[in-house]
Amino acid sequence: MAIISSEKGSTSWKHQRLTAVILMLSLLFFTCALFVGHASTYSEITQWLRKPYIAALLILSLCTLFYHSFLGLKMIIEDYVHQRQLRQAVLFVIFILHIFFAILGSFLVILL
Repeated sequence: MAIISSEKGSTSWKHQRLTAVILMLSLLFFTCALFVGHASTYSEITQWLRKPYIAALLILSLCTLFYHSFLGLKMIIEDYVHQRQLRQAVLFVIFILHIFFAILGSFLVILL
C-alpha cells in the first residue's frame, strides 16, 4: 500500500511542477505580448484576444490554472482534514467548483 500512496503523491507533485512551469510561461507570453503589442485600449486588447490561437492559449492557461489550483487544495485537504467522509465531500465540492469555473472561463473567452 505504501508504494501506491507514494506513487500518487509523486504524480501529483510532478503535475504541480509541470502546471507551474506552463503557467509561468503563459504569464510571460501574455505580459510580453501586451507590452510589445502596445495594445492600450480595451477594444484593441479584445480584438487581439479574439484571434483563434490566442484564445486557445488563453483557454489552455485557464484550464491549467484551475488544475494547478485543484491539486494544491487537494493536497492541503488531504493533509489537514482527517475525517474520511468530510474529506471526500470537500474534495468532491472543490472538484466540481474547479470544473465549473474552468468551463465558465473557457466559455467567456469564446464569447469575447
